[in-house]
Amino acid sequence: MNLQNSKRYIMALAALQILIFHQWITVFSFGTTLGQIERFLVTTGYIGVDLFFFVSAYSLSQHPVTNYKEFLVNRSVKLIPLFLIAYIAGHFLWFIPALMIVYLLLPLIIKPQTQLKPHSFLIVIIAWLIVTAALLKFIDKDQSTGIFLFRIPIIILGVFAGKFNKQFPSKVKLLFGILLSAGGIALTYKFGYLNKWAAPFKDIFYLSTIPLSLGLILLIDCLAELKEIGWAKWLGGISLEMYFTQVVLGAQIVRICLNIASNKLAANLLSFFMVITISALIAGMYNKLLALRGR
Repeated sequence: MNLQNSKRYIMALAALQILIFHQWITVFSFGTTLGQIERFLVTTGYIGVDLFFFVSAYSLSQHPVTNYKEFLVNRSVKLIPLFLIAYIAGHFLWFIPALMIVYLLLPLIIKPQTQLKPHSFLIVIIAWLIVTAALLKFIDKDQSTGIFLFRIPIIILGVFAGKFNKQFPSKVKLLFGILLSAGGIALTYKFGYLNKWAAPFKDIFYLSTIPLSLGLILLIDCLAELKEIGWAKWLGGISLEMYFTQVVLGAQIVRICLNIASNKLAANLLSFFMVITISALIAGMYNKLLALRGR
């Protein structure tokens, strides 16, 4: 797998999924087929977070950090201001501290000379199971950290995928993408949709969505080989800013759009346009500040 050409597209899909999860106003009646499909897509939009974690881990694994201090400074300059602004505004963006943990730890583990063998994946997963079970049972009584802990397997998969940098024929990727997506939809519908798997630990249902996440990644990688889509690549470049904007301003934006638009579908499209526009402005300001800092 080589996601050099497709990781921006994957991040774009992740940003749109999270946007749908946070802001989409249901248009169709739940009793209809379209309504059930819509509800499934909206309710499972949290899968976008898994895609983002996978791509981040994959990129760090494929291109190990050589200057740890500079890497952390660059990431902190982008992430911490967004987190602090959101926190002051009354929103805790758990995703940003979780991402910082990934950025803090993975560069220390993944060195340019690191060799990951297939059997080591099983060892890492078993270690994760033991640590996670201990944390949730004996330390984190309300299991509030499960939302991140059960995303660690997709991060581990991203690390191994980055190290296992082997090209597969497009037909093979397409076949596995379809099979994983189909099976993943069934698993997600059963365990991660309306009745979410919660035994023995809260938030364990996130594990059931891994096949769907991997299937989507493979399908997007296949599509990226066919044609370059400029707007999707651009959208992937402002995915973090989109996450920030929709969490902090999403509710106000939706209210404004409902007052302006003539129907719910128009309100959804308008609110998406506003989030993307604001996110692009934030990204532009950040890039200008970086340019000034580099002088």
